[in-house]
Formats: sequence, C-alpha cells, structure tokens
Amino acid sequence: MSEAISATGAPDERSTLSLRELGRLVLRTWPYMRPQLPHLVAWIVARYALELVFLVATLIAFDLFNNKILLGEKLQHDQAALLQLDESHVRAPDTLGVDAEEEAVPRDALFDDADDVERPLDPAVTMNTEQRRVVRNRLGAVFAIAAILFFLLGPTIAETPTFLAGAVPLVGFSVWNLGTFQAANSRNGEFVEAGSELIGMWGVIQDMGVGLDRAFFLLDLKPDIVDADDAVPLPAPIREIRFERVAFGYDPARPVLSGIDLKAEAGTITAIVGGNGSGKSTLMSLLLRLYDPDAGTIRIDGVPLAGIRMESLRAGVAIALQQNTLFATTVADNIAYAKADASRQAIESAARVACADAFIREMAQGYDTKLGERGGKLSSGQRQRLSIARAIVRDTPILILDEPTASLDAETEHAVLENLSDWGRERIVFLITHRLSTIRNADQIAFLEDGEIRELGDHESLMSIPDGRYRRYVNAEVQIDASDLPE
Repeated sequence: MSEAISATGAPDERSTLSLRELGRLVLRTWPYMRPQLPHLVAWIVARYALELVFLVATLIAFDLFNNKILLGEKLQHDQAALLQLDESHVRAPDTLGVDAEEEAVPRDALFDDADDVERPLDPAVTMNTEQRRVVRNRLGAVFAIAAILFFLLGPTIAETPTFLAGAVPLVGFSVWNLGTFQAANSRNGEFVEAGSELIGMWGVIQDMGVGLDRAFFLLDLKPDIVDADDAVPLPAPIREIRFERVAFGYDPARPVLSGIDLKAEAGTITAIVGGNGSGKSTLMSLLLRLYDPDAGTIRIDGVPLAGIRMESLRAGVAIALQQNTLFATTVADNIAYAKADASRQAIESAARVACADAFIREMAQGYDTKLGERGGKLSSGQRQRLSIARAIVRDTPILILDEPTASLDAETEHAVLENLSDWGRERIVFLITHRLSTIRNADQIAFLEDGEIRELGDHESLMSIPDGRYRRYVNAEVQIDASDLPE
C-alpha cells in the first residue's frame, strides 16, 4: 500500500504525491498495463518517427524556401538528391563561402513577381528563373505528400501533437542564415510551449496519482466476511431456515436486533412486519450474510450460515426491491437482467406469476418492446411487476420481497400473492411489507419492535390477542387508511 494511506487505514487527504509515491503507484499498475505494452511501444515508435520526419522536412524546407527559392542560392548535394534534381542545380564546392545576397537584388523585390525578375547572377552560386521554378514545384510536391501523410497518420496515432523540442539538427544548412534562424526560432517556440504543457501534464499526473492511490486503497481492503476453509455449498433442496437467538448491531453499543428466534419452512410465506427502524431489512441482510451476527446462529437445513459458501448462498437468494431499476432495452432483457441465459419460456412464465404477461402482450412488440429510460413508458405498478418477475425468473429456493405490492391495486395484489403462493410451494418466501392486505395472506407473521420479535403467528391468531402489539399496529393502519378516504 502506498505511503499516501494514513495509519488509520483511510486515504490521506493530501493534494499532491511525491515522486517516490508516484513511482510506486506506477509499478502497481504494471500487471494491468502489461498486456497493452506492445501497443504502447508501437504507438511511441510510430509517433516519434513521424515527428522526426516532419521535423527534418520542416528544417530543410526553411532553408530551401528562404535561401534557395527566394534568394536563388543553388542547392547542396543532399537537397538536390531529395528533390531528384541534376547537378545543374548544385552549388559548386569552391563557392560555398560566397553569400548569394551579394549577387541578388533586394529581398523586397523578390515578392513582386519573383519569377520575372531579371538580375545579373553568378551561375556558379545562384539559380536562374527556370531552376528556381523547378525547385519550388518539386518542394511543393514533396510537402504536399508529407502534409497528407502527417495529417492522415498523425490523428490516428495520437489525439494531440508531441514535440521533439530541443533536438534541432541543422539538416540541410551550411551556414547560419535566415532559414536557419527561422527554423531554430520556431523550434524554440515549440520548446516553450512544450514546457507549458509539461507543467499542465504534471498537474494531471498528480490528479491521476491521487485517484490511483484511492483506487488501490479500495482494492487492498480485506472483506470482513470471508468463507471458512471448510465451507460447503448451499443445501438443496432447502427445507427450513432458522434464526437462533440472533443479535446484531452496527454499533456494538446500540444493538439493532436481539434475541431473534424464527423458523421459516419451505412452502411458506413469512411476513416481516414492524415500524420504521425495527430491524426488518437488517434481519434479511443477515440472511444474505452481508453481516455476521454478534451473537446467535442462522442455520439453513442445520448448516450454520458461516459454513456455507457466500457465492452459493447469494446465488440461491433472489430479491425484489421496492425501488426497482429498469433499463432502456426490451421487456424480455429487463426481466432476464439477473439471469442472462434465461429462456423465453422461463421469462414468460415469470411474467405470468408476477401478473405482467397480460399488459406485456398488449404492447406493440410484446416482450420485444423497448422500454424508455428507467422504464418511463410504464406505470409504477407495471414497473413493480417486472421487478417481481426479474426475481422469480432466477428460480432460487429463497425469495425476499421488499414492499412488493406497494404500487399495485387490490385486485392485482391479490392475484400476485396467490401466484406467489403457488409458485413458492417448495421455496421459502420472505415479505417485508406494511400493507395489511399483503400481510393477511402470509403463512406466518413476525412482528418486530425495538429489534425483537414481539409476536409470531398468522393474522387470525395475532388479531385474537386482546391487547396485542400486532393488533394495535393493524388498528392504527386501518385508522390511517380510513382518514385518507374522501368524506
């Protein structure tokens, strides 16, 4: 772990990292970057080869244009060879010390119809009009080809240009002249610009380093809950689930659950009922082994939950939440989201259990109809039924439904619960709900209060307790429902 992790185990809030820390982070990314190494090397070689070619061509062009074409100096051997010109365009070796500007008219006159200027020229040092025209045309052709290659290959190799700043080989120059000065001045400008970009890049590297540091902090975290060495797969088929004197608290000083004793058998629906904060969702989180209880044991067919492989356990539990999430794809894909290999027959069967088959077939393309973003084309009740179908299609032995009928009308709710009762004859179903119509259909009701199961039984038996907590809860809900009715 990098030094940017504090002694408390949390990421350090420093805004910058040292070079040593950055180096360590880069080394830690090596296993992720290694498969990309051949591509990275190829990119660097191609990019810098192209930049080198462009640099050399630019430097030669400065000399050819400023000293050869405008002033009319004859070419050097390498320049003539580059442009495929004969010896008549080459300057004699014994005249290399002669400055062509002494033999030429003022430079201002060269920009006014330069090709038609008549001047007394030394043929050993300067070119005539026709020779200058040939050089200009050849140079234009070479640069046209170079420009096409650069602007076609450059963006393909990199999104932004790079500069070989500081490496200024004076290719094609014999003496320091105007072409040399302009080439050097241009490259120096690029060097300054590259320095500014380097400063900006350092800031980007710091941002990336801090992000990598935090990412590796998360990757280095060890899970609190791990499989035991002798863990076994989830028993199949499941006959029962038992909570035995289970206690749990997110903060040990403030227990959320205490003394929970509950038994759920295959083929039954167990409703977990209680006020807000009574521990209903926490109880189901313990069943998924998102947390381990502080005391007591949860057993599935006599096997402690801690002795079952977590992957196998969670693969055997399906959950339908009140906050359902749908995607902008087909109805069938949304139902099969949690089980990508589900057949069309299984998808349609799950939709029938969730009472969604009828409205799906009324759509323009049935199960192949594409939904809007977040299922915007559907009502809240239709979205909830698709969420239930998504859980059912997994065909797991344990099903957890969190407020599954909150958005359903009474008739649809009754039909869904009847279908769930038939579908779950060999499964264990848990309902977390506040709706009395849903609670009544459960085989047993566990009424939670202050983290304890105060009462346990079916609806009739609990309502028969004269001053029972469940009875008071039901009466309060009935009064609230009655007060919401119009007068």
